[in-house]
Amino acid sequence: MLKVGVIGAGVMGEHHIRNYKSMKVDLVGIADPNEDRLNSISSKYDVKGFNDYKELLEEDIDAINIVVPTCFHKDVSLNCIVKGIDLLVEKPISDTVSNAKIMIDAAKENDVRMTIGHIERFNPIVDYIKNIIDKQKIGKVVNIQCTRVGPHNPRIRDVGIITDLGIHDIDLMNYLLNNSPVSVSACAGIVCHPHSDHASIQLRYSNDQSGNIEANWLTPIKIRRITVIGTEGVIFGNCLTKEVEAHFNNSIKKYSDTEEPLKLELEHFIGALKHNREFIITPEQAKSNLLIVEAALKSYKEQREIHVKKDNCSWNGVRRDTRSCHVC
Repeated sequence: MLKVGVIGAGVMGEHHIRNYKSMKVDLVGIADPNEDRLNSISSKYDVKGFNDYKELLEEDIDAINIVVPTCFHKDVSLNCIVKGIDLLVEKPISDTVSNAKIMIDAAKENDVRMTIGHIERFNPIVDYIKNIIDKQKIGKVVNIQCTRVGPHNPRIRDVGIITDLGIHDIDLMNYLLNNSPVSVSACAGIVCHPHSDHASIQLRYSNDQSGNIEANWLTPIKIRRITVIGTEGVIFGNCLTKEVEAHFNNSIKKYSDTEEPLKLELEHFIGALKHNREFIITPEQAKSNLLIVEAALKSYKEQREIHVKKDNCSWNGVRRDTRSCHVC
């Protein structure tokens, strides 16, 4: 049985812990510097707690989930990597592209496997939508629109809305279009957050394709929607309810699912390690997403379109098993 640990016992960290307790893994321990929070979560899930994550790394452990604020991703990851421990790092991979590169290079040098927790890639509707696109059921995709908005989030203090939320849809668009954008334009602002808390992002791809992202922490209700517009049809997806409605060939196809994306993500992580399979999400893809985030932040600050240097990242590769997702 694989021996795992979780560094970070905040809200998202607890979700990782909760799912691991329901899986066939040995959850060796969790770590968090907040003693009250650590005691509460370790007691709730009957797992050993460590105030100092470096003490957790001294245990007999195969894999670690890093669920700490983005600004700590690099340092915590490097301490795990030198111990030879395989990693799942919550998105974004790091706070800067240069730090992401340091992490990736270190993992390669130490023969450590690393993947990044872009959770929406494991949303059951995403590969259903991908199948429709790849089979050209809606013709050529010309535009993807994503709305990711909700109430003020006081937990996220180290990064703004583009880095924390916008990156979800940057990843989805790159994956669905099997490409990276050639330029980025962004408009953003600050209302009640240390960093930007609302943003509109436009991505321009080759082949006359585009993407539009609306993200904020100001809308009183949580909305997670994706619309894919093709020359011969359209797809409407709701990432919260995990429902899809696709219009093509003078018909409407509907799909829904109830599986929890995080559980699917963790099962994939553990399964890939146990059976030596490839990860669905590569560190290079995560770095490419962060490159677009940095371009969007630069566009917002300089009030101009930013052209993005091609990074040769491949968006082909492992897909989630979606044999139940029939679109024909």
